[in-house]
Amino acid sequence: MGINSMVAASCFLKSHMHRILPAGVLLVQCPDAKGVVAALAQLLFGFNCNILQSDQFSDETLQPSRFFQRIHFDFSDVSVGTGNLAVLERAVDELARRYEMDWKVRE
Repeated sequence: MGINSMVAASCFLKSHMHRILPAGVLLVQCPDAKGVVAALAQLLFGFNCNILQSDQFSDETLQPSRFFQRIHFDFSDVSVGTGNLAVLERAVDELARRYEMDWKVRE
């Protein structure tokens, strides 16, 4: 395999890694508040998850203003075991109560 083929294979793997790794998508909406992004990132970090992509925005046309976030995360090394994501979901639910958050996780 030549160097160009190796580089192409590496780029392909990196761009398609989300299809190979156990990954989830956390969808969140709540009243806009300081600390929501940090709290969600810290929670995922605490479970040894890796955030692969995150998008968020606040909709100030709504009263009160609403915050929306989508977090795509790798849970292949999750500290509770990939077969026990209910523990992670319970932790998200506890955080959700603090921020009056609606949320769901998709695999």
